[in-house]
Formats: sequence, C-alpha cells, structure tokens
Amino acid sequence: MKRIKTAIVLWLIKTGEIDQSDSELYEYAIDSMFSLLFPLILTYCISLVMGIMLKGLLMIAPFMLIRKYSGGYHLKSAGTCFVFSCVLVITFLSAVKYGIADKSLNLLTTIATLIIIKKSPVDSENRRLLQEEINQYKKIARIMAGIFFLIYWILRLIKMNGYALSVGMGILLTTVLLIPCLFQKNC
Repeated sequence: MKRIKTAIVLWLIKTGEIDQSDSELYEYAIDSMFSLLFPLILTYCISLVMGIMLKGLLMIAPFMLIRKYSGGYHLKSAGTCFVFSCVLVITFLSAVKYGIADKSLNLLTTIATLIIIKKSPVDSENRRLLQEEINQYKKIARIMAGIFFLIYWILRLIKMNGYALSVGMGILLTTVLLIPCLFQKNC
C-alpha cells in the first residue's frame, strides 16, 4: 500500500497537480480514502460472489459508520490486515447467508450495542484523540449504534429477519474489533 500511495503522490507531483510540499497531506488523503472504501469494496465483492449483495451491504453499513467513531483494533501490516479482513468478512457474511446465530442474535446485538455505547471511542496508537474528539466521537458512536439497533429491531418486528440479521452482524463485527482494545493499553 505504501508503494502505491507513494507512486500516486509522485505522479501527481510530476504532472504538476500538487506541490512537493503537499505530498504528506495527499498521502494521508489516500490512506483515508482507502480506509473508507476498502471494507465497502471487499464486502461488495465477497457478497456478490455469495449471492447476497444487498444483505452484505446492509451488514457493512453499520460497521463502517459506527467504527469510524468507535475505533477498534488495528493491525500493523497492510497485508495482515487484508487477510484478517477477508476472513472476518467471509465469516460474518456466511453467518448472514446461512442464518447462523439468528436465534441468539437479539441478545448478542443488544450486548454488542451496549459495549459500543459504554466503551466508545477507543484511542489508537496510530492517532491519539484529543479530549474534545473523544467527547464528540463518543456521542456520534452512541447515536450511530442506537440508530442501527433501532433499525435492527424494526426489521425484526416487520419480519424481515434476513435483513435484521445483516444489520445485527454489522453491529457485532464492530464490537468484535472493539473488544481487544478493552484489554490492551495501546490499540
């Protein structure tokens, strides 16, 4: 990823689109864009192959929107992160496709939502949060978790259990990556 990012920035400098002095800013922007799009593209591709594209997108939406503010575990290497992400996404999409945990999902989703509300945000050693950011992220993570929890229960009540399962799994996926940070000083 570092080589790709550097190549893009060097190309932008060479073509005169950006100044050399702005290279660090554009590298950060590329990192941010990749972090935002990677889960979406990965889930889209895998769920498309599995034949559950809409359910896959419903699963990744809560994850992407809540995790942005709740934080969570980050791996050191991009390669390891890619492999781990693929395994997690395939595992959670399989649970969505085959209805795994459907019966216990009400309890699991409730517990996961409460963990997000109680423990978000977790600070990352990659980027320390200021107290003002912690307060703001906590509020946003709580609101997002509450909204998706409400969506989950509405889908359950109107008997759209397959879609509810997707939303619940997205909340659980967020919590799975939040839990290791609760036991580590630096996450």
